[in-house]
Amino acid sequence: MTTQDPPTNDPEQSNATTGKRSTISKLTPKAPMPATGSRLRDHLANERTELAWIRTGVALITLGIAIDKLLITENETGRVIGLIVILGGLFSMVYATVSYIVVQKRIERDVYKPNFMGPLLLAALLSLGGIVALIWVF
Repeated sequence: MTTQDPPTNDPEQSNATTGKRSTISKLTPKAPMPATGSRLRDHLANERTELAWIRTGVALITLGIAIDKLLITENETGRVIGLIVILGGLFSMVYATVSYIVVQKRIERDVYKPNFMGPLLLAALLSLGGIVALIWVF
């Protein structure tokens, strides 16, 4: 930016003299990418995966609220189970966002590293919740 240029609201240009980038600009690609080839398909698949995780999170939160409202017991068991399911939904949404950012960076660096820990952890938590629900019902 020269002394004659008007000030700008673009965080990348406004921090060009200090060399610092805002958090949002760090998450976005530095230059536009061509909309062709497997890289485009990889990014679109990454977005679909994130949306699926978010949809799962919303469904779990909804289920947790329903459990909380419908399972009225003297010892607040329904409230505890509902809270656990809601927390699982929130975990799913946070995991989706973090995973999306990590995978986006890996796609740009052309690095492949399969990730199984998040889905495995969610499956384990949901299985544990299912076992607890079965024990509670029977």
